[in-house]
Parts: sequence; C-alpha cells; structure tokens
Amino acid sequence: MTSELINEYRGYKIEATARQDCEDRWDFDYRLTPLDGKGEVRQRSHTVNGQMTEEAARVAAIEVARTEIDNVLSMQGG
Repeated sequence: MTSELINEYRGYKIEATARQDCEDRWDFDYRLTPLDGKGEVRQRSHTVNGQMTEEAARVAAIEVARTEIDNVLSMQGG
C-alpha cells in the first residue's frame, strides 16, 4: 500500500510517497521537481528504521526533502 502527499517549497514541487515495508513500518520516497522547469529532477528513497505510521512517513519525507532543497539552494547561493 502507498499514499502520496504533494507539497511546494522554495520553488520545488515535492511528491512524497509513503509505503509499508515488510516489518509493518512505513518508509518513504520523494521526488523534487523545479517549478520553473530548470534544473534536475531529484528522486530519493528512505528505508532505514521506518516510521510507525503512514502519516509520520509522509511528514518525514517532506521534512527531509525540504532540508535537501535548503542545501541545494545554499550551494547555489540562493
């Protein structure tokens, strides 16, 4: 089972997907797409430890994605 959450942050669209692992915990994937169409699309997975609930996995995905966006923009001087 999977569930998706879409969010926008600092010029990127974040698509976060929660998925249940084999131990009944929740992992996530996320995809970052620049809203202006410039730059690369980034896709990541997180499967270490897992979250207790589907909602927690989606929230964790958004937070990790936002941190990545902040890091990318910092490196670009923005």
